[in-house]
Amino acid sequence: MAYLPTLEQYDKDIEKEKTGYIPTLEEHDAPLPQKSLMEKLKDIGSSVLHGTERAAKIPINIGSAAAQYGVDTGEWLANLPNFLSGGRIPKFGAHFDVPLYNPEAIEGRYTPAALTGISLGSSLAALPGLGRFALAGVNKIPGVASAIEKYGVSSAEKGKDFIRNLLNGNRVDEAHKSILGELRSNYKSNLQNSNEEYGLIKKIANDRDYHGQSKLSRALGERNGKSIDATSTLQDIDKLESNDKTLNDLVNKFKEKPSFDLAHRLQSRLGSEGSYLRTSSDSVQRQLGGKYLDARRDLISDIQKSFSKNKDTDLGDLYKKATSNFKENVVPYQKNRTINQVVTKRDLDEVNPENIHNTLAKDDEAVQKIVGDLSNNTKDLILAKKLAPVINQTERSGLQVDPKKLLDKLSEVKSGKFNKFLSPENRNLIRDLEDRLEFERKYIGPVKKGMKYAGLTGLGAAGLGGVYKAKKEIFE
Repeated sequence: MAYLPTLEQYDKDIEKEKTGYIPTLEEHDAPLPQKSLMEKLKDIGSSVLHGTERAAKIPINIGSAAAQYGVDTGEWLANLPNFLSGGRIPKFGAHFDVPLYNPEAIEGRYTPAALTGISLGSSLAALPGLGRFALAGVNKIPGVASAIEKYGVSSAEKGKDFIRNLLNGNRVDEAHKSILGELRSNYKSNLQNSNEEYGLIKKIANDRDYHGQSKLSRALGERNGKSIDATSTLQDIDKLESNDKTLNDLVNKFKEKPSFDLAHRLQSRLGSEGSYLRTSSDSVQRQLGGKYLDARRDLISDIQKSFSKNKDTDLGDLYKKATSNFKENVVPYQKNRTINQVVTKRDLDEVNPENIHNTLAKDDEAVQKIVGDLSNNTKDLILAKKLAPVINQTERSGLQVDPKKLLDKLSEVKSGKFNKFLSPENRNLIRDLEDRLEFERKYIGPVKKGMKYAGLTGLGAAGLGGVYKAKKEIFE
């Protein structure tokens, strides 16, 4: 191998030449002392990164410097993070491990328990002019492939993966359609279950002759069926100024024949109409809705009293349970006007369907119950709608996500009403994204910034000066 002096040796040789000293051939050809890999790496760095004003006197190309110390060029580049940190790349963050590299391990291997800066190595490999060197060194080291797989995904890709996980195949601008669909499906299912429960009670009541006596039979003093006594409630309902034809028809039919079936249908109509009126922006309508609900409560009480009077306490217990279940599972969908309109498809022209995620973020008890009925996939879609301002979706469903803007928006989510839509899995993904972005900011960014001065074909003195500056910024 041709003799290539180190910077210090070169300076000493120049000094000797000034005094007339000429080194012997043996001195020129004497082999360099054997050093450890880390010592070699440090020597290379010292000769290349320091004293750039003497660039003309030393080998400024990394390939030449590495060859001088008997180290493979690619291996040196792959180990650049170790040199920059002096072998002290720390464990970064609580969820993103960057273990230390053991330069004295057998054959200088990277192992799962002793890795370092693979992200840096692979990132350097992507830089113009460096890939063919860095990848050559990285690929020679056992265990690197799995490390790149673990650490090599950028924060931008992590951000995309997070959004894709939320959308689950949906487009963000159409995600509200799936949300609306599940709301309607859940309401329909809850209402159907409630109707089936009331239907069973109706069957038993009919078997026990709760057909209600007609006006004629009552006038004749005959007894041809059990009635629901709701005289006082009907008097109150008659005082209501209602334009609801369905409600008025039920009132008239119940007066004619006060059966359990008609009593139940009347209370149901009073409840649904009263709940809707109570959500109106008009104070007169809200007041009328309140009166409807008061009448409904009184009618339910009259039904219970009638069962008790006829000693059908088991029917009274069943009706009480069914009413409680209806209140728990159906009434919440009636209390919020927007949700009521969505599930009943009433006055839909008043609703902005794309804004349903904001409605579902409300803190009131009824909405919380509705959210509790939703699947995890739909909760993810609600969160995705909240994040829509930082998601750019192309016509072909491609995603463009700025990880920093995404985390800024997620910070708002965690401190606001949408926090309840963050599943434990999503929270872990967010922490991983936070750690990865911070790692890139502190370690990848500064090194790339320094390396860009190296040029497209090799690392010149100016570029290496930038890397040295990055080293000081990161580790000192």
